[in-house]
Amino acid sequence: MWVGIDYDTFAVHLVRLPEEDGEPTYHPIPLEGDDAFERARRVSWELPGPGFWDDVTACGIEEPGGKYNLGKLNKIQGAIITSVPEDLLLAPFQAGLWRKLCGLPGNATKHMIRVWVMGRLDQDPHWPQDAFDAYALAYAVSQQTEVRRVE
Repeated sequence: MWVGIDYDTFAVHLVRLPEEDGEPTYHPIPLEGDDAFERARRVSWELPGPGFWDDVTACGIEEPGGKYNLGKLNKIQGAIITSVPEDLLLAPFQAGLWRKLCGLPGNATKHMIRVWVMGRLDQDPHWPQDAFDAYALAYAVSQQTEVRRVE
């Protein structure tokens, strides 16, 4: 099982992608709080417990980039990193890299990502864009030949 983790300052989006046959599953985790700091503090309370991660080989998580909300996103990412079991392989990917590992251009648009994921699924899951990105991150980590533990 591979897991992709996409996030913003209001929610964490997890997609579990089976290694063999089976449908991916989307697990949205809304974050409550008056501001990004309060929402970051709630991440560890809201993420699934140890049983969710038991059959997971590795996780791909987006490395925040750009110039907008970078500090806030880093807080959310840090909270996610500390909430994922420490013995689980966790690989951070910059947006251009995970897109390329999916066979897309590094600057692929959100629409291109959605179309790519939809082409891999049997039916329309009616997911938000963040779930499609999380799916692509799960796929990217499955394609990565050298997955490293976040230190």
